[in-house]
Amino acid sequence: MTEYNLIFGAVLLFNIAVTFRASTYWTKYFPVQEPEVIEEPQDDPTPLLKGDDDEGDNETEEKDGETDLEQGAKGKEPKSNAASDAAANIRHSQLLRKYLIVYLLAAFSDWLQGPYVYALYDAYGYSQHDIAVLFVAGFGSSMIFSFVGGIADQYGRRRFVILFAIIYSLSCMTKHFKNFSILMIGRLLGGIATSLLFSVFEAWLVGAHASAGVMV
Repeated sequence: MTEYNLIFGAVLLFNIAVTFRASTYWTKYFPVQEPEVIEEPQDDPTPLLKGDDDEGDNETEEKDGETDLEQGAKGKEPKSNAASDAAANIRHSQLLRKYLIVYLLAAFSDWLQGPYVYALYDAYGYSQHDIAVLFVAGFGSSMIFSFVGGIADQYGRRRFVILFAIIYSLSCMTKHFKNFSILMIGRLLGGIATSLLFSVFEAWLVGAHASAGVMV
């Protein structure tokens, strides 16, 4: 039990360090000094222009033409806005449909095993204390590795969604073994997968809306 406490303590400190490094407090207490850029003075030549009167007349005519174009464009704004809103709603529905299909399958895989994990450990002959240690390890792993959502923003949310499927599959495979150490590894992997489940999928949905220019 002491070994697991040391492991969780070390990982917790690592999580705190990573979170602090990614926060604004790091730049507040450890500011980065940017190198000074020396600007060279530049001459400001004022070339002599000919035909100022002609150019003034041309500018007046261009302004009048732009005013007419702006007035004509104002009449088309409601139609264009309605069309863009309809396209945005369609795109939003498509993204939401893709998200729900994948997310619900992932969540269902997590919900499906929940009621039977305790019965499985009990069938393997473990005491209530050992079963409690396994459950606490899973919940603690989910808390400690909560920073994986921030890493997904940097290295790609789609990759971490695939990584969730791989990690969760490995976690489920460990339940076919009666060895306590293997079951503990499975619980740790399950905690990491749970952190990915409740962070990366929503982040992908928001990021996909931002990339598509859809504001909901």
